[in-house]
Amino acid sequence: MVEEKEFTQGVKETDIWSVDKYISLHFGWPYNVAEHGGTSHYNKTPQQIYELAKRSFDRFQKLNGGVKKPMVMSELKADGDVNGQINQAKIVREFCELIKNDAEQWLTGFILYQFRDDGRLGLEMTDPNNPAVGIEQPLLKEYRDIIHEEFFSPVLTKGEELSFPVDLRWGGSEDAEGICVSFDMEQNPVFFEAIFDEDLMELNLMMCIHGMWFYKAPGIKTIDFMPAFWNQPLESAQSVDLKIFAPPASGENETTDYEDWMVNCYTKITKLPEFRIRFVPTEE
Repeated sequence: MVEEKEFTQGVKETDIWSVDKYISLHFGWPYNVAEHGGTSHYNKTPQQIYELAKRSFDRFQKLNGGVKKPMVMSELKADGDVNGQINQAKIVREFCELIKNDAEQWLTGFILYQFRDDGRLGLEMTDPNNPAVGIEQPLLKEYRDIIHEEFFSPVLTKGEELSFPVDLRWGGSEDAEGICVSFDMEQNPVFFEAIFDEDLMELNLMMCIHGMWFYKAPGIKTIDFMPAFWNQPLESAQSVDLKIFAPPASGENETTDYEDWMVNCYTKITKLPEFRIRFVPTEE
């Protein structure tokens, strides 16, 4: 590895190993256009980048006395400036298939850079006529499909029955404790919403029901869950779970009396919101 001597101690000391590597990248943007034969971009195959990262993991493990640690790719992407946006989506999909089909399962996670980009690198492009608006690239739909596959979905485990008040711990999007509420649904609902009174209105919540996530910002009183039942309506009576988590509203952990406040955020929940569920229209 480049400068291996300088980084060996870091490999031993860190809790997580990370490498950043793009499958393709136009690094001359925005000063020039990536054209065939140009020198301001590069292009590799998903297989080449996957094997390069895996060899890094193997080398880190050897430098660490054979002991494995979690390995992530903190920046990963194919650039639409190089491959075109349709091929960009295909390339990321191919990389994810390599992850799924590798029996060694050495890679803990990866992050796509970035959500919105003024060029063609992100999941969205910025609309040049209105910078507040994003134009969805084909990669965004592909990424949606990927993260909803069982292989890439977080594992959710039900614990014991609880009583209020409770402290919900948020360590991260794949390391959190929440509340699960089960509803016996007669059929597909016509109305399904959660109503938060004054005691609950300032909560910052992420909620998942029927496979769809909903966000409740501080100050919001009502969340309408019906979008989860429009495209995937219930075909019969069944039980539906609502999962509630409480990440920090600012995105940063606040200093608290908890000893682990630097890695975990705790939110006190005193009760559940009121749920309005109706199976027939108000008027027909």
